[in-house]
Amino acid sequence: MKIQGLRPPLKSSLATMRVLSPVMFFSMVLLSIAVERPWNKFAGTDYFATPERGLYTLSLGLGGAFLAIAMVLCEFYLIMKSTAIVLMIGGVIKEMVTILVGVTAFGDVLNPVNVMGFCVVFLGVVMYK
Repeated sequence: MKIQGLRPPLKSSLATMRVLSPVMFFSMVLLSIAVERPWNKFAGTDYFATPERGLYTLSLGLGGAFLAIAMVLCEFYLIMKSTAIVLMIGGVIKEMVTILVGVTAFGDVLNPVNVMGFCVVFLGVVMYK
């Protein structure tokens, strides 16, 4: 199936995603099952030992998937309403927040070069705004 050959043509990124998502989902599931062989990896673990643990494991996976899809939809919306530069700035800020959470919550250590780079990036974002 050629996407360019669809009549009427797809008008937005969301429409393209709506058409491609089922095919991508099933191909990735089949490929990951063939490569990862989850029945071997989960054999000796507690992830699915009880129905409660299985539900907890599935809800963690589905929650992460929901957040990832929501983030992609927000990115599409942001690009439709503004420019790609704004999206890049948002991505830089997201990475900076991720670094800060890693340092404060998990005790990650930054060396002086990392701190200097963080400051340069932060100043670049502030000066752009």
